[in-house]
Amino acid sequence: MKFTKCINDKVVGSTFYPVDIAKFNLSNVDTDGIHIGTFDAWLYPETDNKYDVHAKSVLLFIPVNGTSNEVIKVGYVKKDSYLYRAIKVCTHKPVNVKVTVKAWSEIGLNNSFTITEG
Repeated sequence: MKFTKCINDKVVGSTFYPVDIAKFNLSNVDTDGIHIGTFDAWLYPETDNKYDVHAKSVLLFIPVNGTSNEVIKVGYVKKDSYLYRAIKVCTHKPVNVKVTVKAWSEIGLNNSFTITEG
């Protein structure tokens, strides 16, 4: 799916899905001195979600031993975002995106996950 504008949407609800940041290969460092990395992901429909039948969970694919991927749920697409509205009509199938992970936990804060492209 191609989008008509640049995507830069924060993943919401990530504090409810704690991840072991050590599993991520975060070899780059940003201007804040925090490790970052970008990963393939799916925005996966949750049509049985009791709060929002149009909810899209964000599933990251983390390479494991160079041979397979571990799938990790990190949160949801923000309900009032452009991305949510753009894919709302595609409730029945996953959408491929890239997600940037920022390891804020290195300094005692919550990690952040941002959908950066589709």
